[in-house]
Amino acid sequence: ALTGRLAGVQVTSSEGTPGADVRIRVRGGGSITQDNSPLYVVDGVQLENALSVLAPQDIQSVDVLKDAAATAIYGARGANGVVIITTKKGFEGRTAVTYNGFVGVRKIVKTLDVLNPGEFLDFQYERAARSSADLATFRSAYGSRNYTGDTLALARQSPFVDWQNEVFGRNALQQTHNVSVTGGGKGTTFSLSLTSNREAGIQLNSDYDRKLLNFRFDHKANDKLRVGFNVRGNDQAVNGAGTASGGLASSSRLKNTVQYRPFTNNLGTGVAIDLTQPDEDYYLLSGGSSGLINPIVVAQAEYRVNKTRLANASAYVSYSFLPSLTLRSTFGIDYLNTRAEAFNNKTTGVARQNGGFPTATLNTGSQLTLNNSNVLTYKLVKGKHTFDALLGQELYQTQTTTLNASTFYLPLDITPESVFANLNQAQAPAGFIQPSPTTSDDPNRILSGFTRLNYDFADKYLVTLTARVDGSNKFGPGNKVGLFPAASVAWRLSSEEFMKPLANTVSDLKLRLSYGLAGNNRIPGNLYQRSFTTSGVEYAIDGGRTPGVAATSLAYQDLRWESTISRNVGVDLSLFNNRVQFTADAYINHTFDLLVAQPITPTSGYTTQLRNIGKTSNRGIELQLSGAI
Repeated sequence: ALTGRLAGVQVTSSEGTPGADVRIRVRGGGSITQDNSPLYVVDGVQLENALSVLAPQDIQSVDVLKDAAATAIYGARGANGVVIITTKKGFEGRTAVTYNGFVGVRKIVKTLDVLNPGEFLDFQYERAARSSADLATFRSAYGSRNYTGDTLALARQSPFVDWQNEVFGRNALQQTHNVSVTGGGKGTTFSLSLTSNREAGIQLNSDYDRKLLNFRFDHKANDKLRVGFNVRGNDQAVNGAGTASGGLASSSRLKNTVQYRPFTNNLGTGVAIDLTQPDEDYYLLSGGSSGLINPIVVAQAEYRVNKTRLANASAYVSYSFLPSLTLRSTFGIDYLNTRAEAFNNKTTGVARQNGGFPTATLNTGSQLTLNNSNVLTYKLVKGKHTFDALLGQELYQTQTTTLNASTFYLPLDITPESVFANLNQAQAPAGFIQPSPTTSDDPNRILSGFTRLNYDFADKYLVTLTARVDGSNKFGPGNKVGLFPAASVAWRLSSEEFMKPLANTVSDLKLRLSYGLAGNNRIPGNLYQRSFTTSGVEYAIDGGRTPGVAATSLAYQDLRWESTISRNVGVDLSLFNNRVQFTADAYINHTFDLLVAQPITPTSGYTTQLRNIGKTSNRGIELQLSGAI
C-alpha cells in the first residue's frame, strides 16, 4: 500500500520467494551496520513485524513520520522513522459481512541469457584446448577430439534446455480471501476479520500459506470513559529453499540453472546422463572448481520449511477527568514463535562437502514482548492562544530465546520427516564430532519519559517542543540514558490578511522548519561486556567430551547511542478547496557515533572491535503531489 505513494519511503521485498519479508526504509536510514527498520505503531501500540500480522484489507490508514521533530516523541526505536497504522473499526448499526477475494498469477519476467548447445560446445572446446588432457576429457564427454566435421553436428542440433525455465518458470497461482464482520450498538463497535493467503512459488517445491485473525472492540461507557482491545494472530508456513537461503555459493541452485549444460543427454555416447550425480566432465574442464548437479534434482534435494506463529493482544483505557484533561493507558503483549528446518540430502553440494552424508539444521526461537504507556494530555484555549501539553511514561521489554542445532553424517537415505522427528540419528566417522547446539537469551528493556508542548496563535504561528529520555539496558554504566530533544515551527501564510485575495484558490499554505536529535538502540545486546558462546570445538576432559567456549567479541565498555541530528524545511500547499495538494521537503540528516568494526592490534586476540566511530550524512529533496476529482 505504501509502494510509490510516499516521498522518501522505500518499500522493497527481501527476495522473490513466497511470503518474503517486506522492508521499509525511511529516508535511507542512518546506521551502517545495525538495524534501519522503522518503528511500527498499530492503534497506538508498538508492534514488531506489524506488516506480517496485518492484512491490507484490515488497514484503515497509514502515516509515515520522517523528520526528528515528528518522531522524537517515540524515542530511540523511532530514530529510523515511524509508521503509524490505524486498523478498521466497526460501526454502530446492523451487523455487516464483507468478502474480499483476489486471484492472480506470478511469473518471472526476465531470465539471464545462457548458451545454447552449440555455443556451449564452442565454449567447452576453447576451455579444453589448453592441454591434451583436457582435450581427451572433451572427446570422452562430447565425442570429438579435433572438433571437426560431423562428430558434433548432431550435438549442435540437440534440443535446447533453459534450466531457468525448468526451475523458476512456473506460473504461480496466488489467492487471497478475506471475510470481515463489523457492527455494534450504542457506544459499542466491533470488527472481526479472517484472512487466508496462499501462493505457489515460481520456484519448484516452494509455496506459502498464511492465516490471519484480527479482532477489534471499542466501547464508550460514558462521556469520560472509553475502553477497547485488539487481538491478532498469524499462522504462517513457507516451503522451499528460496533464492536467498543458506548454503554454499558453489552449489546454489541459481548457479546451477545458468551453468549446467543446456541439454539432457551425454552427446558423445548418446547415453543419458545420471541427473543425480555431479557433472564430472564440467568439473574436470573447470579445473576441479565446480561440481554441478542437474538443477531440478537440486531443487528436489533441498528441503526448507519456515514456520511462524504470532499472537498479539493490546488494550487501552481512556479517562477524561476534565474536558481538557485526559489520561490514556495502553497495554500490549506479543508472543512470537519461529521454527526453521533445513535438510540437504546426499546429492546436494552441501552433502558432498560433508563426505557425501546428508545434513540437517534446526533453528527455533521465541520472543515475548510487553509494553505499557501512560499519557496525560491537557489542552487550554485562551482567545487566539491554544496550548496543548502532553506528559507520558513508557515501558518496553522483550525477551528473545533461540536454539540452533546442526547435525551431520546422517544415514544416506533418511527423509526430512524422519530427521526432524529425531535429530539424534547421525553417526560421525572416527575422528569426527558433531557440532554442539547453541542457545541464546537476549533481554531488551527500555524505560522512557517524554513530554511535548504545542502552541498555536490564531492558527497562524505554530511551535512544538518535544523532549524524551530513554534508558536502555544495551549500554554500559554511564551511557544507559539518552536525552533527545526536538523543536519545530510553522507559519500558515494562508491565514494572513495579505493572502485573503487568493482564498478561493489557495486553501492552505504553510512553511515548516524543524530540528531534532534522535538516538538508536537497535543494536545487539551485551556489546559493552564480554559474552561467551560454544566454539564448535570439543575437548577430552575426565574421559568425556566438553564443548569449548570462546568470547564472541572484545567488550566495548564505552558503548554509546547511535545519534542522528535531523534538519528539515518544508512547505505544504493545498489548492481549489483542498482538491490539489503539494508537499515539498528538504532535509539533512547527520548521524554520528555509528557502530563500525575498527581494526585493532592482533595481540588482543581479535582483529576488529565494534566502536562508536562512524559517521554518515543523508540529504535529499522530497516532492509529493496528489489530487482528487
